[in-house]
This record gives sequence, C-alpha cells and structure tokens, in this order.
Amino acid sequence: MGFTKNLIIFCLVLSFFFGRALAGFDFQLNAVSRSYPLAGVINADLGYGILLWGAPGGGKPWYGYIRPSVTGSAITGFTAYRTQLEFFPISFIGVRGGYSDAKNRNDDLPPYDCTTLKCENSFERKFVGANMSLAAGPVFLNVDFLKETYEQDVEDQEFIAPEYGISLPMEGGHIENTRGIFGTKLGGAWSMFVLGQYTKELDSEHRARTYTLNFRRGFSGGSFFLGAGGFESHLKSASFTAVGGLTWNILPSIGLF
Repeated sequence: MGFTKNLIIFCLVLSFFFGRALAGFDFQLNAVSRSYPLAGVINADLGYGILLWGAPGGGKPWYGYIRPSVTGSAITGFTAYRTQLEFFPISFIGVRGGYSDAKNRNDDLPPYDCTTLKCENSFERKFVGANMSLAAGPVFLNVDFLKETYEQDVEDQEFIAPEYGISLPMEGGHIENTRGIFGTKLGGAWSMFVLGQYTKELDSEHRARTYTLNFRRGFSGGSFFLGAGGFESHLKSASFTAVGGLTWNILPSIGLF
C-alpha cells in the first residue's frame, strides 16, 4: 500500500504544477477470455492523464504525458488490484512501474492438477515495464516488455499463475513477459493482427508461449476482437486456443492507443 500512497501524493504535486486544464480522468472497462488454458477476467481501469507537452488529438503522436492508474480485476473466485504509473516522454514510447495484489479462491483450475500444484493462492507483485508503438500507413506494431518480482503470501507449495498459464516456485522469484503485436488496417473499422507472447520464470525452467491471429473491429466508444492460435508451456504441450475480448472506453485516455 506504500506505493499507492506515494503515487497519489506524486500525482497531486504534478497536477498542482501542470494545471487542471492539462489533466483529466479516463475510465475503461474490458473483458478478455482464453479457451486453453481456460482463463478470463473483467477489468475496470481508472486513470488520470497529465499532459507534459504538445497537444493530443487527431491521431498525432507529438506529445508526452504521465498517467497514474488503478485497475480492479474480477472473475468467479478471483480478485486483483493494480496501481501503476506510466511515463511517456513521447506518446508512442514509454515506461511504467507499479504494484499488484491477487487472490485466487478457486481450488479447481482446469486443466491444471490442483493436487500437486497450489491453485488457491494469494500473491503480490512489483513490476517495471516498457512499451513502444509504431505505425506507417495501415501497418502497425506494438512491443511490450514487463518484468515482475513476485511473492506468495504463504510459501508452502508451487502455485499457478493463471494469467500466464505457468506454475511459479513457492519461494517467489522473477517473471519476464514479452508481447508483440503486428497488424494492418483492413478498411472501415476492421483490422487484423498477429500476437505473440513469451513468458518465462527466471529462477526455473517454467515457460509459456502464445501465438494467435486476430481480427478486431472498432465501434463508437470501444472495440472487440476474436482470434485463434496456439498455446504451449512447461505444463502443457502445444494446443489450440481461442481468444476474445471487448473494450468500452467510457472516458477516453490520454494515451495514443
């Protein structure tokens, strides 16, 4: 909770110096799901964008900002929250850092063996990350890197991190997650993109890979996507997976995308 308190104080100071006219709240709801390994979550994200320079709008990237945010996540038996601070010196290249805490009350998580792995657990994470987005004509690229330090509340058994589809050592450790998106606009509100994600636990041989082909359609105030591809990890051999998601931008963000 110390990070959250310091984040609030820091943002109040920034708002004082940069002025209310250059700051504003944003709010987003989204839901994502995956068929294998079975996972899904609903997220509510509240942020406060503070413009540092330039003028956002019209799809132009020539501005910079700071954005603190708080995210709550929930699905049956699972709750989590995250506080983070994003710093984008220019709108398409930025870094972030924060803290998250998650509780999973499900003692049965298909397709995992919850007799040898701990499925019901509670753990916290501190993280830093970087993000870059590029576009040329209809083609776009996004690369995201995240490094986490995690710690389980009760260190009694190796446990499942369902969002990544891997198991984690009971004594805690470090995770690196790299995600790449490459796509193109198809005309109208449609676009197509390939997503690849690689996750590794640095203190063990625990790994997971996801690769999907996806189609996205934007609409007033939001978007949805559907995709299919493969998933493999140290727990499961390569298997088919289907993914989907829905996003609703209730209050638009200062972010470029």
